[in-house]
Amino acid sequence: MEKQINIVMANHPEVISLVRIFLEDEKLSKQNAVPLYILKACVSSPRLFDVYLRDFPDSSFLKVGDSYLDSRTMLADLPQKTYGISLTEWNLIKGRYRNAENFMPNDSSISRVQIWPFDPRSLSPEQLKLAVAVSYSDLEMYREPRLSGALRDLLVDYNIEPYSDPPTYG
Repeated sequence: MEKQINIVMANHPEVISLVRIFLEDEKLSKQNAVPLYILKACVSSPRLFDVYLRDFPDSSFLKVGDSYLDSRTMLADLPQKTYGISLTEWNLIKGRYRNAENFMPNDSSISRVQIWPFDPRSLSPEQLKLAVAVSYSDLEMYREPRLSGALRDLLVDYNIEPYSDPPTYG
């Protein structure tokens, strides 16, 4: 009989211990890394949607996504910094900003803002690490192979292999 998988959000108070137990149970052998998709089966992505905004006030918001990885790994960030904001806060301030629909790739006045169900600033450093890691989609990982190395470096303590094909059955 298969074990029940309980997916938790990154702001769950016990997420770190739950992840460690879950990953240990899923490990195939002590030498094998656990694929990122296994971690994603335990921790839900906090990323609801993204918006691109011009002249977003970055000083009061937390860097997430590529900007977070840039500060902790060898991944170089884009000119558009990425910030996280809660859905509640977004609903309060969204009327002050217009989406930046078209912009040049080197335009640093544009920010990518990820809307999360909770305030990313409420997370511990370890919770934030997990939240950022699971916030990447498979398509983003496919399109930007450098993300795998950055996430591998970020999650070294968890022995995660970010990009590997899911198992095939049949």
